[in-house]
Amino acid sequence: MLELKDTLMEIGIMDLRYQGCSHTWTNKSPAAPITKKLYKVLVNEAWSDSFPDITATFLPFEFSDHTPCLINLSTPLPTTGTKPFKFLNFLTTLPQFLDAIGEAWILCGNRALDLHVLAYKLKQIKRAIKTLNRERLSDIQKRMSITNDLLKVLQVQAMEDPTPENFEAEKIMHHKWTFLRGIEEAFFKQKSRINWLRLGDQNTLFFMKVAKARFSYNSICSLLLPNGELITDPELICRIAVEHFTNILAPSILPQLSSPFSWFLQIQPYRCDPS
Repeated sequence: MLELKDTLMEIGIMDLRYQGCSHTWTNKSPAAPITKKLYKVLVNEAWSDSFPDITATFLPFEFSDHTPCLINLSTPLPTTGTKPFKFLNFLTTLPQFLDAIGEAWILCGNRALDLHVLAYKLKQIKRAIKTLNRERLSDIQKRMSITNDLLKVLQVQAMEDPTPENFEAEKIMHHKWTFLRGIEEAFFKQKSRINWLRLGDQNTLFFMKVAKARFSYNSICSLLLPNGELITDPELICRIAVEHFTNILAPSILPQLSSPFSWFLQIQPYRCDPS
């Protein structure tokens, strides 16, 4: 299986995300039932680029012992609302990072004496990090493209007019371009969660493709309710998911925990003298 996985990765073929039956074959023998997953839907990079919202659904086998597969080329992916905060590692490479963190921390004193103060400090730090990211590193791909164009112009000027000023300007722009390239690679590497490639080889395009594939693979396109109803509306899926976890993590009515008096007596065997 490992050799097959390596072969598929080498030729650029990936497993298409699917829903429905996890096993695709059964012997239909009640005495000794067996189910196996025999089928997968494999796509290449060109197919994923042409149909980014494609999904596969393995349907019930009905009269056969094999499950049919239905491929939908235009499954609408759910639109995300407010994005959760995520710390990006490359922010630590910015010279302004430590100063921004320090200023945000001392807004409510130097010490966090209780959890309320600590929560306030962490909220201020999150705000400072988001501001730093927005001001310094937002639209990293666009900045990379602009810097690359400026670098090419300065390189042509340095070759046509080889003065110390032109070469110094080219050197400064090349340093900025290299810095942005490293940040772009680190950003997409963290987003793609690929840990077996080293930074420095400029695998940005590969990381970007993996991140795109992960987003498509992890998207929830449908929910099966306990009553058997299949929900495909993205807004309804989000609302049901929020209600489900709210009932688990933050119920409106908390359960009442009561313990008998005998339970408290078992905790401490010592008894005072009645006199």
